[in-house]
Order: sequence, then C-alpha cells, then structure tokens
Amino acid sequence: MRICQVDEEISLELLELKHAEVLFRLTDENREQLGQWLFWAYDTKEVGDSVAFIQSTLHAFAEGKSLAAAIMVRGELAGVIDYHAMVPAHGRAEIGYWLGKAHQGRGIMTRACRAFIGYGWSEKNLNRIVIMADVENAASRAVPQRLGFTLEGVMREWEVKESGKRDMALYSILRREWTEN
Repeated sequence: MRICQVDEEISLELLELKHAEVLFRLTDENREQLGQWLFWAYDTKEVGDSVAFIQSTLHAFAEGKSLAAAIMVRGELAGVIDYHAMVPAHGRAEIGYWLGKAHQGRGIMTRACRAFIGYGWSEKNLNRIVIMADVENAASRAVPQRLGFTLEGVMREWEVKESGKRDMALYSILRREWTEN
C-alpha cells in the first residue's frame, strides 16, 4: 500500500510482509554501519527477525501507535522510515529512519522525511514531531536541521550500546512552524 509519492524517484509504502526478505538482506549488508547507531541491527540475524519486526509494526499500525514505511527508490527498498511513540490524543509522534549505504548522500532521507512529515500533518493530525539522533551521528542529525526542526536539547546517557552510554540529540517541530522548505 502506497503511503505517498515523494517525487519521481522515491515513494513510501506501508512496510508489509512482502518486504521481509529484501529488508533482511538490506539490514545484513549494512549491519556494521547500522550497528553503530541502531541497537537492533546486530539482533537481526535471519529473515524471521525481519518478519517478526514487520508483524510488530503492522500490529502497532492497526492500534494507531505507529506507521512504518519502506523507502522505495526507483522501486527498490532502500531503507525504512517510521512514526513510533504515536500519541494520537496529543497529536505527537517520533520519526525514526535509516538508509542502506548505497542510497546515502543523495538527499533521499531529507526528501522522504519532508513528505512523511507532510503526511503526518494531513493524515495523522499530528501537531508535534520529534526526531532523536545519537549526538555523534552527524548524517542523521543533519536531516532535522535541514528541515527546520529545533534542537530542544541532549538526552544524556539515553541509550546503552556496546560502546557505552550514548547521548541523544532531541529535535522537534510543531505544525505551526512547518514550512515546505
């Protein structure tokens, strides 16, 4: 199911079981890079792990708590973007995202986020959107910065990874602040 057409190159589709094998392969090929920032990368060891992840996102989607989308670039799965920690009663959600290395550095994530944010305002009636990124992940932090988010602060020792306790930068934007930059 197509969520939105970002541009002539990129579309966002509801992440479904049909994506499981390709999602696992993409995760496997990018495990080292993803593992620096995302704790789940090393726990995804077989296709069944991707199936379980997709099933959990579909269940949460049915409950109105999240929306996970496959980022499709010219029909190829390139990464994932999602709304999680959705609280419809308060109109807020957090965006998470990742791209395979072959698709990085071309503005794909910024364009996908811009469209996904617009979808959140119009279709999910969101008022506040948050993006958190490891303070040392410059590429991930650049996305909310390019999109006009406000850095609210740093969540100290927010996550624990193999490399130790990690700080997370917290960015937010309100609907009234959004421009289609």
